[in-house]
Amino acid sequence: MLLLHYFEEFYSLGLQNLFLQLGKGEKRRMLPVHIMFERFGKDFYQEILSAHLAIGSDHLSKVGSKRCALTADPEKSLCNFGKTAILDEDQPKVAEEYLVNVLSASNGVKTFDDLRVQVHKKTGSALGLPPTSYFIRNGHITRRWWYLLKESSNLLTPEHVRCLLNVLEYGWEDQEGGLYANKQFHLIPDELCNTCRCKTGCKTNK
Repeated sequence: MLLLHYFEEFYSLGLQNLFLQLGKGEKRRMLPVHIMFERFGKDFYQEILSAHLAIGSDHLSKVGSKRCALTADPEKSLCNFGKTAILDEDQPKVAEEYLVNVLSASNGVKTFDDLRVQVHKKTGSALGLPPTSYFIRNGHITRRWWYLLKESSNLLTPEHVRCLLNVLEYGWEDQEGGLYANKQFHLIPDELCNTCRCKTGCKTNK
């Protein structure tokens, strides 16, 4: 995916043909990256890279499947996502709607909060509910936006365009020198929790 994303820059430096070897032994085959790029173009692979990160990668949580991500019209929904170094209010909103379509296409809802209500009405259970809109926007989508901006930058990118933003301001937190996803939890205040103090071993759900 990144080879296709960066191929235009490689081409401008004199590279004409680029092959990627796949498989092992007798099943090896060569994938012509340059032909794929010529056929679909840079903009297409920018949105595909965004869709790839949207549903999960080595550093981001999994949301939906790769197949559903491609059928949810990423070229239209993600055309402006991560294109500038400013995360405005519209980008998380559109990205959330795209992820809702990835999880449940043609259901008529646009937010994860509405999707949670729909899933709960259908199943009658709180188990298996999708995340809240607050979490998906301030957590997953914000991290994905920063990561897309980072992946779209390299040493050939001018410094004023390169991603130099502080990762800790975009959904990550530092724990003993390691980066971990900020889970964006809003815990129920203790005063609202009616816990059972029974010492006889009762099995109530309080």
